[in-house]
Amino acid sequence: MGINTNFEFTTSKKNTLRRIILTVGILFLICISNICVGVFSQQVSLIVLGLSLSITIAYCLTIFFAESNKNQYPDYLFQYGYTKFESLFILVHFFLSLIIALITIHLTIISNISTSLIKIDKLLFLLGFVFLSSIIIIFLKKVFDRNLSFSTKNRELIYNFIVWKNTLIMFFVSFMFISIAILFYQADKAEFLIYLDKVLAGILSLYLFLIPISNIKFAIDILIDKPASDEIQFNILSVVVDNIKNYCEFRRLQVRSAGRLLLVEIEVVLPYDFTIEQKYELEKRFDMQIKDIYSNSITRLYVIPCNKDCSENNPLDCPIRKLNK
Repeated sequence: MGINTNFEFTTSKKNTLRRIILTVGILFLICISNICVGVFSQQVSLIVLGLSLSITIAYCLTIFFAESNKNQYPDYLFQYGYTKFESLFILVHFFLSLIIALITIHLTIISNISTSLIKIDKLLFLLGFVFLSSIIIIFLKKVFDRNLSFSTKNRELIYNFIVWKNTLIMFFVSFMFISIAILFYQADKAEFLIYLDKVLAGILSLYLFLIPISNIKFAIDILIDKPASDEIQFNILSVVVDNIKNYCEFRRLQVRSAGRLLLVEIEVVLPYDFTIEQKYELEKRFDMQIKDIYSNSITRLYVIPCNKDCSENNPLDCPIRKLNK
């Protein structure tokens, strides 16, 4: 594997940031366009649809901030991801969803913006507008994924796919509702269109809470560096105990979550003259046995040399050597 120079890293980073900003800029234009079209056509659902893009924009800016603050390529073996950045995004997502829900309530109940019937030609325009916006968003998602730098694209980005998927689902639902509205119009049931628009606006605003409600506890746990549960720690500790004949003394166990990964750090005392190969073999043993229980785990073994008390006169007196003969 070639070594990446600082120049290559800096150039790659700048290109990535430019592309993310371009994606954000186009999303912002689509957002404003949806809001403007919704206001002029008096369709609350389109206003909510436009506002919902602020969440996708917030996610892109989260990745932008993460990319702009990194100063090197990641460890190729242990790519932990931008878990804390994404966890912070979940909290932002929740507050943005709350604001959008309040705006929806204001527009549909208090101000009662949608009071006039919309003509068939405008419905066809809205159908084409939503379809075109969806196509552009699909293209932006592909650009966003493809142009992320090597370090980000291979990290465990938890919410990247979910955020873009939910955005496209909302546009698809809007497209279907407008298609149904056209059928209502042709069936001389145009008076139902006002209620259809309000129902769609309510569904979209509620759907925005799906990600934060289901992930907010996990996000808070990550932000406060909450350790793994007692059950997980006891299960891993049992692996350490099963290998008691392979080390002199157990010192410490730390288990924490990083995105989808479970990071395990074990500290033991080994004979002072054990080779790196022997230490590596023990680390592999721990890693394999823990992976049998938790396949998403990554294990690192930290070693402290013994004080030579038990084999000061003769290295062959070491109990670890005797047990492993």
